[in-house]
Amino acid sequence: MKPKKSRKGSTVETESLGVYCRVRPIDDDADSCITVDDDETVVLREQESRAVARGSNAIKESSFKFTYVFDQDVGQRELFDHIGLPLVGDLIRGKNALLMTYGVTSSGKTFTMNGKPSDSGILPRSLDVLFNSVGNLLAHKCVFKPDKQNGFEIQSEADAITERQKLREAGFRGSDKLPSRAKSDLRHRISDARKCAEVEDDNVYGIFISYLEIYNDYIYDLLDDSVENSISRERSSKKLREDQNRNMFVSGACEVEVDSVEEAFFWLNKGQNRRRLADTMLNRESSRSHAVFRIRLVQAPAEQDNEPVNDKSCLLVSQLCLVDLAGSERLVRTKATGSRLNEAKSINSSLMVLKNCIDALRENQRNSADTRMVPYRDSKMTHLFRNFFEGNGMVRMICCINPNVSEYDENLHVLNFAESCREIELPTEADKQAQLRKRANKVFETSLHKLTSGLAPAAKRHCTWTYPNFPFVEPRSAGDPEFFNTLTEHLSEVETLRGQYWSYYESGYDELIGDFDRHDEENIALSSTVKDYEDRLQSKSRQVSNLEGRIKTLEKKLARAEAESKELRIELTEKETQIEKDQQSNLRQIKELKSKLKYEKDVAQRELAARIKECNASWQMKWEIQSAKWKNLKEMVNKNGDLGDMNQMNELFCTPEPGPVMEPDENIDPAPSSRIGSTTSEKEVFTPASSKATQRTPHTNTTSTKPFRVKQRRSRSVPKWIEHKDADMIKTGTVFKSSLKNKKTVTAAPTLKDMKKQSNYLLHHQELDTDGEIEERLYKGDILPTRSGGSQIEFNDVETLKTKSPAKVVPHAPPPPSARPLDDSAINQCPSIQQRKEELQRQGLYTYRTGISGHPSGATPAIQSSVVSGSSKKSSHY
Repeated sequence: MKPKKSRKGSTVETESLGVYCRVRPIDDDADSCITVDDDETVVLREQESRAVARGSNAIKESSFKFTYVFDQDVGQRELFDHIGLPLVGDLIRGKNALLMTYGVTSSGKTFTMNGKPSDSGILPRSLDVLFNSVGNLLAHKCVFKPDKQNGFEIQSEADAITERQKLREAGFRGSDKLPSRAKSDLRHRISDARKCAEVEDDNVYGIFISYLEIYNDYIYDLLDDSVENSISRERSSKKLREDQNRNMFVSGACEVEVDSVEEAFFWLNKGQNRRRLADTMLNRESSRSHAVFRIRLVQAPAEQDNEPVNDKSCLLVSQLCLVDLAGSERLVRTKATGSRLNEAKSINSSLMVLKNCIDALRENQRNSADTRMVPYRDSKMTHLFRNFFEGNGMVRMICCINPNVSEYDENLHVLNFAESCREIELPTEADKQAQLRKRANKVFETSLHKLTSGLAPAAKRHCTWTYPNFPFVEPRSAGDPEFFNTLTEHLSEVETLRGQYWSYYESGYDELIGDFDRHDEENIALSSTVKDYEDRLQSKSRQVSNLEGRIKTLEKKLARAEAESKELRIELTEKETQIEKDQQSNLRQIKELKSKLKYEKDVAQRELAARIKECNASWQMKWEIQSAKWKNLKEMVNKNGDLGDMNQMNELFCTPEPGPVMEPDENIDPAPSSRIGSTTSEKEVFTPASSKATQRTPHTNTTSTKPFRVKQRRSRSVPKWIEHKDADMIKTGTVFKSSLKNKKTVTAAPTLKDMKKQSNYLLHHQELDTDGEIEERLYKGDILPTRSGGSQIEFNDVETLKTKSPAKVVPHAPPPPSARPLDDSAINQCPSIQQRKEELQRQGLYTYRTGISGHPSGATPAIQSSVVSGSSKKSSHY
């Protein structure tokens, strides 16, 4: 203990909050993340796989200090010797104590507190040692009676007998009338035969127990039998009150006086059967509430016949609270729903309030000048135990640890909290038993002084009321006158004294009779007064009972209102969660629509560019044909300005017009775009200007006029590509290949840095088709940013490039009816065109026949390219 100065300048003794650690045993083949270095140190070691997942080779190790550490081999008896036995001794000496078991679910808290019949825990052993120590000094039942205000009264033996009769009529059993089943259950239990040595033999004792449950932040009485007789069989919650000494207590809780350990275990088992337990994914019998078992020891100085002194100021009341806290749970692990979810939220909330109180106490301890309010009232559990943290008793905590590697994260939080609790300094409690001894000595001295001062005069008076001694004189003769005179004088003196005594007694008797009469008159007057007071008391009692009935009705209404409010809060929370989900869904849909709009916009821009290109090609072809006409016309005009043959002139001006846009058939593969190496899913335009055959139109070798090009504005948002191509891909040597600008080629998975700089993604994939030919697929997608700062790829197109044998090529489609190609007669009549035809034939480039404009019917294509985009498939041949 350390001395500490208070605000008023006086020195206050303080001691640290005792925090103990107990490691639960696990199987031999299971991996453990806990190592006990010594009696005060525990090391929490991270698993190697977790370090690899974090991307680090260093394994984290954290050490924690405790008051004492119990490893896996420590039994219940040794644990009780270190923690429970000193607390029972302090309870007998008049000190208060609070013991809590803390930890995650399935860490051994309930076993540490209760144990099993063959190996009892702290609670059963505490009852055994307490009754072994003061069992022979217990007062009769109902001599000490609770006053319903967290205090006790001393009753006379007659009142105690009446009270015991009422308890028997109400159904309360004593230790001699326990059910046979309860006694048979206790026979299998191994009790602890030890006892505390420091017991005051001059005192008489009374032992009272109560069993409470804090469920969903409501306090319920587990020893209340009135629930079983009610129709609804629903326990009503209890309220917290503050007594005249500012100590918190549960109003209306049942407090049972027990005179044997068997009776105490009967009520203990009865309360444990009423506790709320449930089956979860982590524990088959998981505690869904905080259990509080309170032992109160009342002692007072003893008089004759082992009766206490009838003085309330000489009472000494001490208590030992044994609390089994529910385990903290994470919803990710338990997958709790419905009522289990509400219970987990309430448990975690109360434990969080306890942590906040510990943090506030530690902060106030470090900075005493600027203290902040400790939030005890945020939870019923912390509000109930507020007095212990303010110095009205000792506080001890057992931190239970499950060393399994899967509990690493939970153990880390529990150990951090337990170590922070060890830094708390709490004021110590004064020695109440010494104060009780001083008060008892003072009462005895006062009683002895009154006794001696009141009996001294009466003793003196009785000593003076004596007769003279008889004269022992022998007669000298038979008629000796001297002898008879002496005897006569003595008898006369005795007779005189007897008359005086008789007159004194007669006067005292008359005075006593007068006093009796006066007292009788006073008693009669007082009896009438008492009767009036009794009538008034009965009237007040009826008023109190009516008010209590109204209070119960209002409490029920309040409980229903609180339940409805809680349901509304839960419904509001669910609605808010649903709204948040809907907002996220809307945002996701907006994002998808924006992405789709962007994609459609790009497709529309590409289609518009293709149509502009088609128009340019069409007008370029018209311009070339018109230029060729004017050149031929110029050649046909002779030097004198005369025209040549008119038939040849008509044929010259009947040259074919530009071919229309050809809609590709579903059975014909579409042609790739004009850019070599790239494929597109848009419709291909087949015109004479876009084919090699049309560009080789037979005319004279004169300089061609430069075609007119429509200026196009270049898009400011030029796509930047990431081309993902494996290093071991087979080179096919084909003509059509992917040709991208602003690209970056990678052979492995792209990094986040690369994806942030690019906007599009292209993935190459090769495989063999059913005919054994190489098939290359190009997967295209957009790179989109995510909310967490990363990037994602949204694929929107797939292209397939195939290489096939010429024998497997589909024949050309028939020409459209609107096409008007040049025939051989028209070409032969034009000398310049005929010369161009012969020149192309010599080069092996001209095999023109009737067919599609721009495609010679006799030409055999060497490559077939197919494009698959979405659900449509188009093909063309070259």
